[in-house]
Amino acid sequence: MTEGGTSFGPDVTANCASIAIVLWRMAGSPVMNYAMRFTDVKQGVWYAEAVRWAASGGSASGYGDTFGTDNSVTRGQLAVMLW
Repeated sequence: MTEGGTSFGPDVTANCASIAIVLWRMAGSPVMNYAMRFTDVKQGVWYAEAVRWAASGGSASGYGDTFGTDNSVTRGQLAVMLW
């Protein structure tokens, strides 16, 4: 997906933000009451609520104080997120 999550990019490597968006939308885009603890996720950015959801439910834990929004996701990491 591209920034804003509106375009499909079959040859684009998936990053943590785009995977969080996909999983969050599959879950019905719930609004979470969870404090954002990641320094690389700014309030109001297009993937913020998805990251909040993923972190609160344990689907993704990030890398310490960062979520790694631009980090590529491996197949192994995706399997853990789906589990």
